[in-house]
Amino acid sequence: MGHRSPTHTDAHGTSDADTASAPAPSPSTPDPTPDTTPGATPTPALTGLLLVALAALLWSTAGIASRVLFDLSDIDPLTVGAWRLVLAAPLVGLLALRRPGAPLDRRDLGALLVLGLTQAGYQGLYFGAVARVGVALATLLALCAAPVLVALLARLVLGERLGPRTLAAVVLAVAGAVLLVGFPGPLEADGATVVLGLAMAGGSALSYAVFTLASRRLAPRHHPFRLVALGFGAGAVVLAAVTVAVNGGLALPTSAPAWGLVLYMGVVPTALAYVVFLWGMRRASATGSAVVVLLEPLSATLLAWMLFGERLGPLGAAGGALLLSAVLVLALRRRR
Repeated sequence: MGHRSPTHTDAHGTSDADTASAPAPSPSTPDPTPDTTPGATPTPALTGLLLVALAALLWSTAGIASRVLFDLSDIDPLTVGAWRLVLAAPLVGLLALRRPGAPLDRRDLGALLVLGLTQAGYQGLYFGAVARVGVALATLLALCAAPVLVALLARLVLGERLGPRTLAAVVLAVAGAVLLVGFPGPLEADGATVVLGLAMAGGSALSYAVFTLASRRLAPRHHPFRLVALGFGAGAVVLAAVTVAVNGGLALPTSAPAWGLVLYMGVVPTALAYVVFLWGMRRASATGSAVVVLLEPLSATLLAWMLFGERLGPLGAAGGALLLSAVLVLALRRRR
């Protein structure tokens, strides 16, 4: 989301709508809960949480880098998103080749198509929102609304129940989104541009949520590294094709600083961040990880304020806090 891409939401989605934002291992992934069996060598949960925190901080820099890139060059959001995926896909793909998993078959084609469309939609819409309304507003709205949308879509599409905790999160998220969208604070763009940017942020959250549900179709049969590589690869193909159709080609950065930023976005807050996140998830508890990843929107907002002077108005800040609270409500479930 400048930041994290929807692929890691797959790790956050579970079959229980009340825990839609909490990371959970797929059957092909070792249980991330530390082993406390007598005589076993425990894997430090703290190490896992620190790795998840590092991944969240790396994700938070994607929106920052994209805004600097927009200021330095004429590159457009579609091109930025396409290059991000084009560069990251082969890097994660190399790791995926060494992981076991069932081969892709005809049953997976529909889910793979949805992964490509939603990954492309997420990237293009998120960076489009950053270009129009800034990093802080785009990131808070896109990232914090997505887990709630996952829960709602799981109810509508999969028939999963909405428990009291999820309903409370929905109320908090709706109230937060209304405040954040209605009272975002001082923005340089005109009204029409702001409305478009907010719509793009909302669209990226929806893409993020649909991506999560589509990932569940593949998760039981494929290693997480393969899921990430498939999502990036399918998204790269779709978004590159859209970019070529819209712009007449996939533009190259025109200066060394622009190239550096594009390479950074593909490698550090994308490929590296996902690898670090998956390593952390092997060690950390699911609930702890779900809370720690909230560092991403918080860090992105803080960096945007420090570097660009972006700030939310009082009511907009309250809306952002309500959105973060909604994610916490989903993440901090009671252990049975």
